[in-house]
Amino acid sequence: MFEIKTILVPTDFSAASDLALRYGHELAKAFQAHLTVLHVTDDPVLFAPTTSDEYRARKISESNARLAENIRQVLGTGEEVEMVSTCNSAATEIVDFAKKRQMDMLVMGSHGRSAMASMLLGNVAEHVVRHSPCPVVTVRSPEHDF
Repeated sequence: MFEIKTILVPTDFSAASDLALRYGHELAKAFQAHLTVLHVTDDPVLFAPTTSDEYRARKISESNARLAENIRQVLGTGEEVEMVSTCNSAATEIVDFAKKRQMDMLVMGSHGRSAMASMLLGNVAEHVVRHSPCPVVTVRSPEHDF
């Protein structure tokens, strides 16, 4: 039998991510699963090789504060939610995090870009769906809410 004990919700603080966070939180309550919320800040070293570790650490610290505030605003609480911030490419980091932590499910927002925009800009949700080690629930705002 497939059990859901761990759920990962990546967030970029968008409305679609907030909706996915509510979905993930409700699913975690329903399955009595551990909920982890992940925010990935684009690693500036990918774009500027001279960026320091100190700069990255400051960005992660800022991201942690913003993540905690976002969770409080969206869920009204945060004590039962694990928060993780990191620097990397978002699509790669989400998949790698899910693999390393052996997540059972991933719940993420989809911005619903057009096919042309996805081709030109790339699509984190599409990459994650294709490469995730676990089932992925994508939530498109505002089609359904809890």
